[in-house]
Amino acid sequence: MRHVLLAGLMVLCASPADGQRKPRELGTFPVVINTVSTGVVSVTWQPVTKASAYEVERCEGAGLTTCAMKTASRIAAGQPLQLNDNLTASGTYLYRVTAFGSNQLPFAQGQVGYQYTAPATAILMPPPTGTITPIPAGPAQLNATSPVPGQIQLSWSLVAPAVRYKVVRGVVGAAGELELPPPSGTPYGNTGYRYIDAPVQFRYTYTYKVYAYVMSGANEILTAPSPVATVKSLPFVQVSGLTYTIVPSVQHPGLLDLTLRWNAVQGAEKYIVIDKDYNYVQGEIPGAAAPVFKWAIGTKSSYTMCVGVQYPYNIREPQTEPCVEIKT
Repeated sequence: MRHVLLAGLMVLCASPADGQRKPRELGTFPVVINTVSTGVVSVTWQPVTKASAYEVERCEGAGLTTCAMKTASRIAAGQPLQLNDNLTASGTYLYRVTAFGSNQLPFAQGQVGYQYTAPATAILMPPPTGTITPIPAGPAQLNATSPVPGQIQLSWSLVAPAVRYKVVRGVVGAAGELELPPPSGTPYGNTGYRYIDAPVQFRYTYTYKVYAYVMSGANEILTAPSPVATVKSLPFVQVSGLTYTIVPSVQHPGLLDLTLRWNAVQGAEKYIVIDKDYNYVQGEIPGAAAPVFKWAIGTKSSYTMCVGVQYPYNIREPQTEPCVEIKT
């Protein structure tokens, strides 16, 4: 029995022959990789029994065959078992950690892969060539009021070098804007800063902006717009308190002198008196005059008389004009 064991031992010791030894197979251990921030990763592992130091390699390229040592020196046991690495190019990377024993020979390895996609690089456009003319400031202030129904009055601060202005109107809740023409016969430019927009609809709320045109050499340049002004027209107001009196006429025997009276309406351009029976305009009274109208009528049993107000720009609402029935 001893001979067999020795013989067997002799065979084991004699094979393989010197120079033909197989490479020593290394043990394995787990390696973990985590993302620290964009392009920065952290490779860590747990202590390996009997290891005195560690080396870390990073492999990349086709087949992960190009490997580079990432540790300037071996990481000794007892030090933090960690390596932070910076990546700049997209690709697949392999990190291999080798454990060395006290004889300085490797005896175990662990590895972990990592897929990295580099962030997109911003393309910086070259600066524009030529001279860039800055946009001049427009009117610093813009006021919009409705002094009378159907009319919007604008006023703005002057732009000193302006040669003319541009007025733009919009409607709240509607798309698009409309450039308004300058008022006919009114100074408009450096000498003017007022604008009247009329007639306007009573149901809309309007927005306004004012631009200035200034000279730059031989060319006109449009400035930035003024602040936006928002306004709605005053509501239409008809006459009220319409009453009448009749007395026998002294100057026209056989006729009656009729006197109509009503309450004055602020901002009225004129009042229109209408004989409703014949749909005939009997007369007109200026808005600044006393709201009284007199004339002689016949002895017909009754008349229907109406009085309506008219604002500037022929703004009138005949369908709501008050009337009174006159009994003779």
